[in-house]
Amino acid sequence: MKQSSKLINRITLLLSLTFPYQAYAMDILNKKVYNLTPKIQGNISENNIPIENLEVTLEISALNKTNEFKVITNKNGNFYFNPISISTIKKTSMFDQKMVSTSLTIEDSGRYIYLWRSYLPGYEILPFMSENLSNLTCSINAKEKYFIFDSMIKNHDGYEIHTICELHGALESGYIED
Repeated sequence: MKQSSKLINRITLLLSLTFPYQAYAMDILNKKVYNLTPKIQGNISENNIPIENLEVTLEISALNKTNEFKVITNKNGNFYFNPISISTIKKTSMFDQKMVSTSLTIEDSGRYIYLWRSYLPGYEILPFMSENLSNLTCSINAKEKYFIFDSMIKNHDGYEIHTICELHGALESGYIED
């Protein structure tokens, strides 16, 4: 009787010590992937001449993290970024606003120029993002514009993007006042 009682106590102790690790191991298997940007590619020119060796910076802020990526344009003025995703085992907090800030910039003579600037809700890639970010045509001579895209949400003004690039599919666009 004493031996079986000791065995039960040991098994109980062993299970109580290993259960938190098992729960952690299960959380690792339940990683959540948040897709933040589609592939991003485009062309940058000045007076219709491709700009070579221009640094393009992509900055993504989401889930309390900011990541920065840089590429250099090739001889044809082209640049490319792979899709950006964040993988985490953490669950989002009820206080998380679920917003993603995306900024694609270049620097020209000490001023920063937006190829894309957005602050959008949700951790998903919206159709207008994929359609436009996959084929940006940008002239550094262009004046910065805003574009409003349909949010598909009732009583919502839409999603606003600021850029010098040509975008398509917007409900409205206009120039940014200085």
